[in-house]
Amino acid sequence: MVSEFLQPRRRRPRACFVVGDYRDKRGFYRNFPGETIAAFTAAGAWLYNEAILVTAAGSLPIRAGKQFSSSRKLGKTHQNVLVFCKGDPRKATEACGPVEIDDALFDDIRVVRDDLFPGGTKARFAGPLFDGADEVVYASPAEGGAQTALAIIAEQLGKRATVFVAKRQVPHARALMAKAHGAKVYQVSPGY
Repeated sequence: MVSEFLQPRRRRPRACFVVGDYRDKRGFYRNFPGETIAAFTAAGAWLYNEAILVTAAGSLPIRAGKQFSSSRKLGKTHQNVLVFCKGDPRKATEACGPVEIDDALFDDIRVVRDDLFPGGTKARFAGPLFDGADEVVYASPAEGGAQTALAIIAEQLGKRATVFVAKRQVPHARALMAKAHGAKVYQVSPGY
C-alpha cells in the first residue's frame, strides 16, 4: 500500500498517516508506528515530522482501573501523526503551496507568559509560604527557579528570603538574580 501511494505518477511528495499501536493476541504491542515508518522508509520516503494526536478519553477512565489492576496495561488516549517526505523537502513544501491562517482563529485565546512574570510561575503560588513568617529559608539547586521567585516575593512583601545553593566557581544567573532582589544567598560545598 505504501509503495503504491508513493508512485511517481501520483505526484505525492508528502504523506501524512495517523496510526495507533495495537496489541497482539498475547497482549504485547505490535509497534505499528515503527512498522509504518519502516514501510515508508523502504519505499523511499523518510519521516519528516511527527506529532501526538490526543484522542477523546471516552470510556477509558471507567475501563482503565480494572484493566490496570488485572493486567498492568495502561489505557491509550493518543495516536501517532507521522509525516513522510519523498525527495527534496524544499520542493515538497513548494508543491504543497502556501499555508493560509486566519488570524481570527486566535481572537479568543489568551496567552499567559510566565516567562515575563517576575519570578515566573513559581512566584504566582509561593506567596503563602510567607504567611506568618518574616523569613523563608530554602535549599535550592544552583540553577533552580524557586530561589528567584522567593526573592522577588520577599522583596514585594518586605520580608526576607535566604537561599542555600551548591557552590559554583561562577554563580548561576538565577542565584545572582535572587541576590539582586535582596535574598541572602549562601553557596555551600560540596559543589563544583
